[in-house]
Amino acid sequence: MEKTKMNPAFLRPGNAARYLGVSARTVRSWQTKGLLPFSRVSKRCVLIAVSDLDAFAAKCRVVAIGE
Repeated sequence: MEKTKMNPAFLRPGNAARYLGVSARTVRSWQTKGLLPFSRVSKRCVLIAVSDLDAFAAKCRVVAIGE
């Protein structure tokens, strides 16, 4: 059987942090402040849509002068 690499539509906060290149604490802070949408699946399970991460990153992107 051939293994295929999955591209998940949702990530847990730790993986979302790695995806954005920030700490998990930063992701939790953004969630608390209402800056980053998330879904609470259960008491201990939070999921963040990759599409929301991409949109958030695009919105926060800073372009250096000369780019």
